[in-house]
Amino acid sequence: MRRMPRGGTLPKGRPLMPLFGTHVSVAGGLCNAFGEFREVGGQAFQIFTKNQRRWESAPLAVEEAENFRALWAENGRPPIASHGSYLLNLASGDPEISEKTVKNLVDELKRVEMLHIPYIVLHPGSHGGDGVEVGIARIAENIAIAFEEAQSERATVLLETTSGAGNSVGGL
Repeated sequence: MRRMPRGGTLPKGRPLMPLFGTHVSVAGGLCNAFGEFREVGGQAFQIFTKNQRRWESAPLAVEEAENFRALWAENGRPPIASHGSYLLNLASGDPEISEKTVKNLVDELKRVEMLHIPYIVLHPGSHGGDGVEVGIARIAENIAIAFEEAQSERATVLLETTSGAGNSVGGL
């Protein structure tokens, strides 16, 4: 996996400074995100590329991906992140949950490849009482498996901290 470059700049000479953004709706289609982004302002935004509360989703149409990329360029290519499904549990020790999680993440990686979105925000999940170290190892393994299966090189995974409830990994 790639790391942020050293030296204080993001790719293409962007200064390493906090960006202000929002999660915007894609109701009615991914391309609708740009209208809401312009309306609320900001420097960056995040979207769901599919229903975040379902394991399966319809494939992303090539035409929709092309239109999304064109609108992104027209809007100055602000930083965009995709937010992964709320169902994912990268730290799970349950083989069925891990399999569904990896499959869903593979699909998300393929979507961001098509859309050229550079970042995927994921919740780490719960280790189910097996310990944080075990959970972290599962997270790393499941992310690596998904990247390999998706043959993805574009996306950078961003793990979002959680409230720390129960056996969550990454809680504050």
